[in-house]
Amino acid sequence: MAEKNTKPYYPTKTRREYQRKYPKAHVILELEEKSLKLPASKWGKQHLIACRVLNQSGGKILPILKEFAPEPNGLENHKEWANIKPLIEGPPKEDLQYKSRLELEHEHGNLGTLWSTLAKIVAPREASDPKEYPQREGKSVRTEEFVSTEDMRILSSSPVEEASAGTSQNTSQQSFKLGSLHGSEVDEEEHVDRTRNEVLAVNLAGAFIRYVLNFCAEQNPATDALLEFQEEPCRRTDWVSKLRIDATDDGGIWVVEKREGKSPWTWKRRLALLEAKRAFQRIDNGNRPGLSDDNLAQYTCEALTECLGPSISDECVCPSPSIVIMEAIR
Repeated sequence: MAEKNTKPYYPTKTRREYQRKYPKAHVILELEEKSLKLPASKWGKQHLIACRVLNQSGGKILPILKEFAPEPNGLENHKEWANIKPLIEGPPKEDLQYKSRLELEHEHGNLGTLWSTLAKIVAPREASDPKEYPQREGKSVRTEEFVSTEDMRILSSSPVEEASAGTSQNTSQQSFKLGSLHGSEVDEEEHVDRTRNEVLAVNLAGAFIRYVLNFCAEQNPATDALLEFQEEPCRRTDWVSKLRIDATDDGGIWVVEKREGKSPWTWKRRLALLEAKRAFQRIDNGNRPGLSDDNLAQYTCEALTECLGPSISDECVCPSPSIVIMEAIR
């Protein structure tokens, strides 16, 4: 494996920079066996190094969807301007905060679903009552090797703290709770809140993408192929020798085609996948969001499920398309 390097991987943008940082890097099949069998959500920096990932910024439009995208400066002359204009202008903030979903969907027609979904996010949230725990009397028992958790600090190796280490020495350390050490001990309220935010992000992104594809992209149902957003998560699993490539998306844009020129429409290939995260884990000095190593590694695995060919999973089987990863943020 490569020499130990405490700096985050994600700024690696060129082959020369990669070779300078990881001159002794091995290929991915030379990772430890336990690392080869991890699902996408458990991939990390070691996988990025072994896959030789270069993190280069892209454009504002998904390359594979460029042919469907109108020129921004010519939107007012676009055939679908009547549908694009209300999407850009949006409803008054007061409507999103205080009107019912029924009212929003009745008043805004095809955009009703999008605005009612957005309303769930921007509406004021009621403060929940603090959780009460039973109080028990206990004796303080200490041994010679005992270290109080109140005094304990750990060094953080996450990209968040590492990226900001140059500006603050304090960010290289963080306090921690014992419950955060094991996934099974995560506070139930924290888990519910995280899940809620991710679900809302997926619903909002899906409603937006669906409206754009259906009402702004000039698609013609008389043709044999269309673009549609699929809400159901799609899991892809494959093996490359001892390496497990296993990832599940949060929805995606697919090509649907008529079977022998007739209905019903069938899902053929995925053009872009959606991965929802609760929040960006890093904001740089220019107020721009950045990805953590763990997230970038997860996306890399998800992209590999497309690049390596048809899935062997029963959950979805389709030809291998090109892939661009999108991230929905709450």
